Amino acid sequence: MENELRHVGPGTHVYLGLIALILVEELLCSCAHFGSPRDSRVISEDVEVSPPHFTAAAAHALDITRRIGDLVADAKVFEVTPTTIGNKLQGIVEVKPEQRTASVWRFSGVDPPNGVLWAIADFQPEERRRTPEWTLLQIRIALVPSSGNRQHLYEALESEIGKRVRKAGSKPQGDDERRTVWQVGKYRLISLRDGVFQNPTSTRAERCVMVEIAVPQGENEH
Repeated sequence: MENELRHVGPGTHVYLGLIALILVEELLCSCAHFGSPRDSRVISEDVEVSPPHFTAAAAHALDITRRIGDLVADAKVFEVTPTTIGNKLQGIVEVKPEQRTASVWRFSGVDPPNGVLWAIADFQPEERRRTPEWTLLQIRIALVPSSGNRQHLYEALESEIGKRVRKAGSKPQGDDERRTVWQVGKYRLISLRDGVFQNPTSTRAERCVMVEIAVPQGENEH
């Protein structure tokens, strides 16, 4: 062995040095690869991510959207009377009677914390009867999102109402308002509007999404 070591020339030392250098470089590359961003990404993908929190505001928005859908899908909503309007709107908004005139009897309510900016229900008398019977003229419910934006609220209501009733048409109302209309029977309309509307419970004009259930004036006398 000593003889073999004595006969190792300078070229051999250079060769062994190159091999050692290559081994060191491979070791460094392996360490760098193990701590690379790519491996970090792979490791992070193995970690279970919790689903987003479903907030109370989002739950309420979903609930009121479904309640509006139930309301418009009920064919008897057009037969509602001053006596039954409170029960019909239960779960959406509480309405109370205002002063009655010879031509209109209005019920109104507000519940901004729950997304109802204002709501009204107007009734008109059928003059043909000896004792006038009050029949529905319109129900208007102005909604504002408790979270998110009006566009999301409008689209959610449009989808929900569209599942329940047949759409009659849709038309834009200029830059500040859009509207979708559904025909329910010959003289019965449901519309969804997004724009600025006069608040009948105050003197302010406010931006909101409004659901309207209406019988064109005089058509309920057919």
